Amino acid sequence: MKIYIGPYGISDIAVQLNRGLQEQGVKTRFTSIRKGKNPFFFNKDRYDLYYTSDNHMNVMLKKMREFISSCTKYDVFIFTFCVSFGSSLQFGDYRSSILSYFDLPLLKAMGKKIVFIVLGTDLRSIPILIKECEESGLKQHAKYLKKDMLPNLPALSDENIKKAKMINKYGDIIFTRSEAAQLLSRPHELIWLGIDLDNFKFNISKSKEPLVIHAASRRFMKGTTYIENALNRLQKENYKFKFVLCENMNNNEVRRLLSESTIVIDQLILPGYGLFAVEAMASGNVVLGSTVPGVNEIPKEIPIIPTTPDDIYENLKRVLTARETWKNLILKGREYVERHHDYRKTSKNILEIIKKKIY
Repeated sequence: MKIYIGPYGISDIAVQLNRGLQEQGVKTRFTSIRKGKNPFFFNKDRYDLYYTSDNHMNVMLKKMREFISSCTKYDVFIFTFCVSFGSSLQFGDYRSSILSYFDLPLLKAMGKKIVFIVLGTDLRSIPILIKECEESGLKQHAKYLKKDMLPNLPALSDENIKKAKMINKYGDIIFTRSEAAQLLSRPHELIWLGIDLDNFKFNISKSKEPLVIHAASRRFMKGTTYIENALNRLQKENYKFKFVLCENMNNNEVRRLLSESTIVIDQLILPGYGLFAVEAMASGNVVLGSTVPGVNEIPKEIPIIPTTPDDIYENLKRVLTARETWKNLILKGREYVERHHDYRKTSKNILEIIKKKIY
């Protein structure tokens, strides 16, 4: 079996998946072809092809050449973030919806297998997610999804509905989590984000002034304003700590901070957790975030302190007041990541499902 991974593999998740598959003896081709450079990503040498251009037409032509040269050579095509060779065709200012995803029916006609890995807002519907949260008793999550997410992503649902039709029709396997899969009309396989644990130094900081960090890719999605307000309030009350907001930092800088920090605040709005929380647990931090144990396929034993904007101040205060009491939670965090997020295990699981479902 030969597997193509791409053509949009900008995250370390894709890097570790490719690496894990190769270590299991699978022949792969791994590419990222995108408009504009990503200054915060540093694993370019892991790719068979890492191509960027500020010209959309050049990017599109590069994808077409990749499609033509690869469609007969590989058996399985893994597309991350729901981006395929033809998912977005743009000619000047005109974006063709008719030709979008033209490659999927062609690959199917050739007998190829198609796997989608959905990692974020790709197939999410905020209105449906709000309803799901209300029905599950997650009133705080629903409140802030309405307040912060819905106004900032007004066109997301309509665009994702069109995308979902193609993915539901042509995907042989779809890996995702239920909090990001409102528009799927068929069952999905559970995705675990894989990391290389050797890249993360586990360290329980004993600094008198604990370092608190938070990564704000999209402030309205992460609840960054609520976090800053809570921290400002605690500083005025004479709680001693340092705070670093991880913005415009490359992965190496963030990993260095994670090995020095004590408290990491993940997202506060969505009922789930992402790669930043995984890396924080691997590095020896107390992690606060909006994930809810036992909900959305999250294990009940996940060692993250459930936190929303309503209780971020109180939860931070609890951790800062008695840091020594959280050592057991920190140790469980590393154990949790070793059990669920080691790239060797996650890539093996994906390969086993591919073999079972479509081979």
